[in-house]
Amino acid sequence: MDIHILYFLKSLIFLSSLSAFLIGFYAYISYPKNIGVNAYIGLAFSSSLYAFGYAFVITSKSIAEYQFWWNVSFLASPFIPVFWLMMITHYCRLEHYLNKKTITGLFIIPTITLLLFYTNGYHHLYFSALTFHFDGLISFVEKERTWLNLICITYMNLCLLAGFLLLIRLHSKVGANYRKSINYMFIGTLVPAIANIAYDVGITPLHLDLVPVSICFAVLMHAIPLAKYHFFDLTPVAHEQIFDSLREGVIILDSLDRIIEFNPAATSFLPHLTADKLGKPIKEVLGDYPPLIGQVDSGTAETDIKVTIDQRTSYFSSCLSPIHSDHGQVGKALLLSDITEKTLAIAKAEKANLAKSDFLAMMSHEIRTPMNGIIGMNDLILETTMTEEQKQYANVIQESAGVLLNVINDILDFSKVESGKLDLEIIDLDINETVTSIAKLFANKAAEKGLTLSTSVSPDIRHMLRGDPSRLRQILFNLVSNAIKFTNSGQVALNAVLKSSDETRWWIEFTVTDTGIGIEKETIAHLFTPFVQADTSTSRMFGGTGLGLAISKKLVNLMGGEIGVSSEIGKGSTFWVSIPFELSPTPASALRAMVDHNSNGDYDCVAGTGAPLQNITGSVLLVEDNEVNQKLAQVLLSKLGLTVTVVDNGMLAIEATMEKEFDLIFMDCQMPELDGFQTTQIIREAETGTTRHVPIIAMTAMAMQGDRERCIQAGMDDYLTKPLHKNQLLAVIERWLPPPTQAKSQLQTYSSARSNISVGDSSVISMDALRELLGLPDDEMALFLDALIPTYVDESQRIMNDLNDAVERLDAEAIEKASHALKSSSANIGAINFSTLCARMEQLGRSRQIDNINTIFINLKHSYHEVIATLNRLLQNPSFMMANEE
Repeated sequence: MDIHILYFLKSLIFLSSLSAFLIGFYAYISYPKNIGVNAYIGLAFSSSLYAFGYAFVITSKSIAEYQFWWNVSFLASPFIPVFWLMMITHYCRLEHYLNKKTITGLFIIPTITLLLFYTNGYHHLYFSALTFHFDGLISFVEKERTWLNLICITYMNLCLLAGFLLLIRLHSKVGANYRKSINYMFIGTLVPAIANIAYDVGITPLHLDLVPVSICFAVLMHAIPLAKYHFFDLTPVAHEQIFDSLREGVIILDSLDRIIEFNPAATSFLPHLTADKLGKPIKEVLGDYPPLIGQVDSGTAETDIKVTIDQRTSYFSSCLSPIHSDHGQVGKALLLSDITEKTLAIAKAEKANLAKSDFLAMMSHEIRTPMNGIIGMNDLILETTMTEEQKQYANVIQESAGVLLNVINDILDFSKVESGKLDLEIIDLDINETVTSIAKLFANKAAEKGLTLSTSVSPDIRHMLRGDPSRLRQILFNLVSNAIKFTNSGQVALNAVLKSSDETRWWIEFTVTDTGIGIEKETIAHLFTPFVQADTSTSRMFGGTGLGLAISKKLVNLMGGEIGVSSEIGKGSTFWVSIPFELSPTPASALRAMVDHNSNGDYDCVAGTGAPLQNITGSVLLVEDNEVNQKLAQVLLSKLGLTVTVVDNGMLAIEATMEKEFDLIFMDCQMPELDGFQTTQIIREAETGTTRHVPIIAMTAMAMQGDRERCIQAGMDDYLTKPLHKNQLLAVIERWLPPPTQAKSQLQTYSSARSNISVGDSSVISMDALRELLGLPDDEMALFLDALIPTYVDESQRIMNDLNDAVERLDAEAIEKASHALKSSSANIGAINFSTLCARMEQLGRSRQIDNINTIFINLKHSYHEVIATLNRLLQNPSFMMANEE
């Protein structure tokens, strides 16, 4: 053999040794340390040492040199098959067999082999004869094997064979990706094994051991599953009978988001998955499913995906889980679950819920319409001359109708909360004012029962907060109402304390304590359940639906708070509510005791109602198809001095507005031919391009979530729910019609000492409204106005500047925001007419109908200057408010 060939082989064997060392080192730094990885590292390093020694064996220049390197190369070779078997055993998930005893047993024969080999010169038990030769080019050895040698060789070959058999067994039970990894490992190790058998039986040329040469090929084959398929990180997760039987689809991705495995169930979700797609990026294979690709890119834990195949739509949920090793993330697993039935069930439930809402809205309309006639006409009867017996009967009718109306309201409120269609309003609120208003509402009822009704607000609660005052009042109303209802003697106390606070929120705890009948412990657990009362006789004795506390609990939860109760039979109960509120930037000193006049809660104090209006002048168009409601509204409006024109459908209403200008329109929403929404839109379209804007008040028996918004979006200016009450009607009329001329004449009688307060000021600032809002004695009024008016002037001027900029830019969103802020604060200081203009600006901004916004804004600026001038005169002469009482 040519010397150059020998050195070429030596170089190749050196390369094998180096590559084996490097792949062992790669496994050492890349994979978590376990028995399987450690065994492979041992396999690689042993192979490297074996090849390294043999590289010098084939080029030895003497027998002594040959013997030395032969001993070096043999040092690790007996352990190579054992490391191979241990690695495969672990990879096949049979690591429970690799305990200390079995590992020790596996290394006994290789260790004995080493001892026999290195001491053979003394006993010749491993080789009976060894003859070394040197032919001037190469050295080689002739060996005569003993039975111990054959045992050792057989053992090593059995270890190799056992590893191969385990891989073959696993190969038939795993998916395609794992089969690829197994193939590379199998072939990479099989070639050196065959070369070793050939050497042992003496059929290699020139007695050369080709195993070191084949190691280079083995390393190349092993590198593919180790580097590409994460051989030890993504070991087989399950056998086929488990993996393939999963109803959920499973897709395994590597660190580069390439598909390396999927089970049959995954193909039922994603038909694009086929065996030839293995190893390809998921973006390339499943690009038709953007939500799935987006999930993989973003790392979103879960997403729902809609799939349409052959006009059949299905839905599945995809859960993404990262696959980690000690060195970080090495892949991802996608779990696909069929949620078609669940999705369709949810859609069906939502449809049923919508049908329920529609049904409740219709029932509300159908029930409230006759209730409007009953309550309204009975109100009129009570104002006539009657005998005591007749008056008693009429009062019973009124009380019974009120109870029925409360039941309807409770059911509707509960339905809104249950369906998730109740939205909270986040505006400025004053805890003192809220508690005080509740006490005023129940003062008479408590007095009738001989109860003491007390309130207390902690001095710590001195900051204006932000929340939903209407819903807060509803919660407290329910609690105080129950306390008075179930207390026959003693007292009821409503208290508010600061529970905790941070830089942005305050937790306020409200307690309602009574000395009533108390509640049994067994009942408390179910007390906040719908239609549950303290005992079965409660509803007969005290009345009610049992919904009040259930509604309160749901409202409290919606506001992010908690509600609870403690009670003792015969001694009374304490209900507590803890609710978080945002801190308001509005100074409490300037806005204390103010109420938003646009609040629509059943228990709100309506700003600006003042004294009852009588003798109002103006023309009103009443659009109502129900004959009873026509008569009722016509009588109520006529008694106030208004001229009323009645039509019973939308078409006649449009004709009436074309023939005559009205000061106010009351519009029923549900009518034949043309409903109130369509009628309003046509009237508004007719006003386009003119300065004319007649206020339209929705008058409807619908009271579901969104009804008010629908009315405003249609172009209506305000909203009344049936049954109509005289006070509600008066409040609306005062907001949208000029104050009565009688009030002006009263101003003209005021003394000449205050002549600088003009006759028309009461049309700019409602003094009665301001007095009602502040609720202060006359001697404290001047001091309070000194703080209130300058604050309003400064704040409103800033908002007016913002509004002016928004109008110039035609920025509808900014117009809506600024108008809303100005509307609330202006109503709170009694500037009702100006607040009305702001409300109209807000509505136009919300509906994005701002083409003719400049015309309204000119009127608004003129009204604003009147408000500021009147407030300045009032600030100079605060006693003018007291003069209105004279």
